[in-house]
Amino acid sequence: SYPQGRERDAMIKRENRKRKALARLVDAGIGVSEVLKDYIGNDLGIRKSYSIPNGSDPNLFDPGRADETVLHRFQGTFKVFWMGNAATPWQGIELMLEVARETSKRDRQILFVFVTGESLVPLPVLSNVLVLRQMSYRDLPHYLAAADACLCLYKPYDWLSYGFYGSSLKLFDYMAAGKPVIASDMGQLSKVIRNGVNGILVPNDIGAITESLLTLKADREKGVRLGMQARNDVIGYYNWDRVAQETEAVLMEACG
Repeated sequence: SYPQGRERDAMIKRENRKRKALARLVDAGIGVSEVLKDYIGNDLGIRKSYSIPNGSDPNLFDPGRADETVLHRFQGTFKVFWMGNAATPWQGIELMLEVARETSKRDRQILFVFVTGESLVPLPVLSNVLVLRQMSYRDLPHYLAAADACLCLYKPYDWLSYGFYGSSLKLFDYMAAGKPVIASDMGQLSKVIRNGVNGILVPNDIGAITESLLTLKADREKGVRLGMQARNDVIGYYNWDRVAQETEAVLMEACG
């Protein structure tokens, strides 16, 4: 979140020196993506490095167990869901707002629901945007169940050469809820989402994102199909039980 400049560069160098010093004491390193696994092995010099992607709880986000919320009052609207920390630049709140503005020119029956706290930029009052502040994680599945599509868009990191290294929690929660996801074509997002099979991959282009939303609104069956496959992927692999099992295996090997 530091602005570009010498202060940020110096901070990054300090943190990297600290990590490399601590890495000498480490027997194994776990990253939540292949990019982090490479960083652990190549930059930190930890011989045993592993990639264990994040997941979600398919029981918690089971749409069949969701209660009605205020979102059920918006009948006849196509609801697009986004949640994230709007105070960090890579979460791309400006991108989300631009998509909402562009979409309003094309279809006034699309409502954007943003679940967030503080924002990097002032959130304007738009007729097609509803902002829900500081929601409890336990309440989230009930609201998410009303969504017709979900956005998982990120801006590229500009402070390292590895590129996007995250393992997006929102992505797996969307998938667990059985929702069609429109995701940025980068990093692990492009590995988890198989375009046209369990979601849609897009460049960070306003027009492409808008067209994908309009396509899902026009073809509801496609959205249901993508969402069902996404939920099956979480049940089969991208869940916390699998994360725990793979993490335990690394710990046992390191201790053995």
